[in-house]
Amino acid sequence: MHKCQSPPFTGHLVKVPLFGVKQINKRVPMRTRFPVFYAIRQELYDWRLWAGRAVVLAFAALAGLVVVGFTWVTEQAFAQFVWLKSSFWWSPLLWTPLSTVAIVWLMRRYAIGSTGSGIPQVMAALSPQVNKEHVSLYVSIRLSVAKIVLASWGFLAGLSLGREGPSVQIASGVMHHARRWLPAHSQVSAQGLMMAGGAAGIAAAFNTPLAGVMFAIEELSRQSEHRSNGLLLAAIVLGGMMAVSVHGNATYFGVIRVENLSMALQLPGLLVAVSCGLVGGLFARLAPETDFFIRKATGWALRDHARTRSEAVRAFLSQHAQRLSGLTRREAGKHLG
Repeated sequence: MHKCQSPPFTGHLVKVPLFGVKQINKRVPMRTRFPVFYAIRQELYDWRLWAGRAVVLAFAALAGLVVVGFTWVTEQAFAQFVWLKSSFWWSPLLWTPLSTVAIVWLMRRYAIGSTGSGIPQVMAALSPQVNKEHVSLYVSIRLSVAKIVLASWGFLAGLSLGREGPSVQIASGVMHHARRWLPAHSQVSAQGLMMAGGAAGIAAAFNTPLAGVMFAIEELSRQSEHRSNGLLLAAIVLGGMMAVSVHGNATYFGVIRVENLSMALQLPGLLVAVSCGLVGGLFARLAPETDFFIRKATGWALRDHARTRSEAVRAFLSQHAQRLSGLTRREAGKHLG
């Protein structure tokens, strides 16, 4: 007869008296004995957690640098247009219309999602009404590349464009691409990445990391994910710091120097600031729907997409008629007949 041997016990044994029985052995979990050491061990044990953090922060830095590069390219492009105009006064009469036609044709033919300023597209992609498979219609790395090329061409053509809105969509597309490199079961969602990219684009475009953080706080308050909030805020600050590291402590609107600051200037300035805040809050309160601009932007994007793929948009509207608001359906169906 072989004696049955139990496996060796490596835990911690304590002696506990129980109802007349002198002593028994009881296992004490390590997290009860050493809670701090256990927490550190759990934090360092999962390499996927740190790999996901590294990917998010790396793409945040990349998004900030892309926006900085986009800013430099647009400035150089517009400087070339100014040189062309000063050298040949008649050149805008030919160059600007031809470039505009080419830009619009390329945009509608190959990158319909790159139309518009860029901010409505990002807000539409963040909307829960948009399915995951349709997010690429508004935000993707392909649209970011198209936005950079076409917007830079627009500056070269002398068009009246701004780079702040496109910067938001460009950075959001770069960050959204990071989901392909995240490890499985990552706590960072695709919506969180797009939100962080849009906020990083704001921070980098205006050289103000705090503006991106405020945008992120507003968006995070609408979402249920809390574990990755700190990581996303760190990514936004890192994206904004890329612009600060390149441009320095520069102000977007310049510096106003007032030599004699008196009450004659302070009171009107205070009155304007308070009035603007009240009017803005009143406008937000009187908006006809809670997500009015998001729903309208979704309709705009679908309407632009209908110019080239009308049947696909018509099928999408029919399939999701119950989920889409009346405003979205009206805006999207204006060119469908």
